[in-house]
Amino acid sequence: MRRRALLASVGGSLAALAGCIDSLNETGDLPTEQSPRDDTPTDTPTETETKASVTVSSVVHQWGYVVPSSPDSIGVMKTDTRYVVADIAVEGGTLDRDDFAWTDGDSEVRPTVLEEFYRTDWGDDQWYDGGDGRGLLLFELPDDPAADAPRLEWPGGGWDADESLVGQLSAPRPTLNASLSLRDASAGATERTVEVTVTNESDHEGRYLGALNRVGPMVAYTPVARVSAMVGAGETETLTVADDWMAYTVSEDGDGTASVTYHLDDGDGGDTLEVELDG
Repeated sequence: MRRRALLASVGGSLAALAGCIDSLNETGDLPTEQSPRDDTPTDTPTETETKASVTVSSVVHQWGYVVPSSPDSIGVMKTDTRYVVADIAVEGGTLDRDDFAWTDGDSEVRPTVLEEFYRTDWGDDQWYDGGDGRGLLLFELPDDPAADAPRLEWPGGGWDADESLVGQLSAPRPTLNASLSLRDASAGATERTVEVTVTNESDHEGRYLGALNRVGPMVAYTPVARVSAMVGAGETETLTVADDWMAYTVSEDGDGTASVTYHLDDGDGGDTLEVELDG
């Protein structure tokens, strides 16, 4: 079965990984103190706390995560490790990152703090770092999670995993093979569409996670997009990524062509696509 899904280009949306969240001071009434009259003792200061409201936009299970792997490229790390990624927004108060937990049976996991390259952010993805606002939480799971009423919890609230997510938590790592192609490769065009065709060779659904980079034209190496989508058992999905190139020229003393190469990194070998361009 072949279906097509549109992925926003980098800079388009928050959801496959990376960044930092602005923190605001906790809201609420300042302590008030009543002035004493005659011999009346001073009242004890009182404080009113504002309860934070949490909105969960999505919670996904995936193998590995995407972060910068060099100053000018992104890659998929730890592809044999299970992770849950939650896209959350905090309003009306503040919460620390460690106020959140992923619970599953007797297990309780706090958010993972990434310590990778010189930075862990890229594009519009932002890790939630406390305070208020929107960001991503990354939970590293045990190899064999219980899948026993898994739940994202925070003070005063929580989010229960649905049936599909529970099934993914109890399934082994899927085999997802991907290939690249370039659509609309007309001469001189600077807006191109990259197609990532993913086939799930397993007997259970799974989430594909890839990191797409480009070499050329007129640039040595640059990240393009984090590519992520659910693919059903035995199915094929064609994902599209919009990529804007800078204007390019070809060498007059050369063969009259320029080239661009896409590199797709994932947990199953990825793919490389090289295209010769006319001037």
